Amino acid sequence: RPKPSTSAPPKASKPDGARPAPKALVAAREALSAGRYREALRQARQSLFERKTSEAYVLMAKAHCRLKNLPDARGAIAKLRGASKRRVVAYCQKAGLAL
Repeated sequence: RPKPSTSAPPKASKPDGARPAPKALVAAREALSAGRYREALRQARQSLFERKTSEAYVLMAKAHCRLKNLPDARGAIAKLRGASKRRVVAYCQKAGLAL
């Protein structure tokens, strides 16, 4: 008699980039572009509940930089690595925030 399988069937794996961005992340992107920095922060934070993405932290860091909120900008930047981190630091420096 065969044993019933106790493991879940394998899920179809998709690379992270293949999944659509959470709606809140898209809204955060649009808000940042329109200069609505507090709205961008709210939407980026909301998107983290659906799925943690580095883009959410990028948007949060940029919004904090535009709001001249150094401690929170540093907190969001600390979640980033590599090229994303370097680009955000350069963005914040151009916005007049010394990191």
